[in-house]
Amino acid sequence: MSKYDKLQIQKGATDRARGPGRPRGGKSSDPNFVSTTILLRKDQKKRLQMRALDEGLDLSDVVGTLLEAWLEGEVKI
Repeated sequence: MSKYDKLQIQKGATDRARGPGRPRGGKSSDPNFVSTTILLRKDQKKRLQMRALDEGLDLSDVVGTLLEAWLEGEVKI
């Protein structure tokens, strides 16, 4: 057995032995998405979170939809 084979076996064992945490997949591992930071007023963020939760939406989906509408010229600021 080569060193490479042993490493692959060890890697597979550690992948299976992963404990609790975020599951793989989703937006954070999608190459079409990038993480960024923005500043919001506290009251706006709270209202955004509550409204998104009420409508069953993800915050990034809300922001992405509004941003796309602005970029397409559908919304004026």
